Amino acid sequence: KAVVSTQSTGEYTGLDTAKYGCGSCTIGTEGITCVSCEANEDAPCNGAVSTGKTFKCFPYAFNTTTKAWEAGSEAGTCIANEDTSIACNKPGESADQDYVVPHSGCGPCTAEAISANTCVQCEEDSCNSAAALSFVILPLIAAFFNLV
Repeated sequence: KAVVSTQSTGEYTGLDTAKYGCGSCTIGTEGITCVSCEANEDAPCNGAVSTGKTFKCFPYAFNTTTKAWEAGSEAGTCIANEDTSIACNKPGESADQDYVVPHSGCGPCTAEAISANTCVQCEEDSCNSAAALSFVILPLIAAFFNLV
């Protein structure tokens, strides 16, 4: 039997650039970008890895002139494992210019970021666009002015 290394998918980032091969995974890559398996002549184990499912999320960048976070004009492609839920994220109200948007908007927020209001997440394809927020805010503004 031999220990064989193969690529693994990074959750919400897709396949890494590692190569399939024989031998142990490089130190620090096991379970992250490499998976070890035991193979023999009759049962190789380092076959192609499924790339999972794809969906779209918008990246965000901090505009230093307007001092505000802005969604990119085009959604990027996100890749998740087949059994993983679709999730997008964007900066929350408390995210300052030093905040780093995880995975270019792909994937969920950490519990800490949600609690700190530095990250907001949603669970649908392309749900983190700037327009998605306006669908919530505009009716609230209209309702407020109707009360006045």
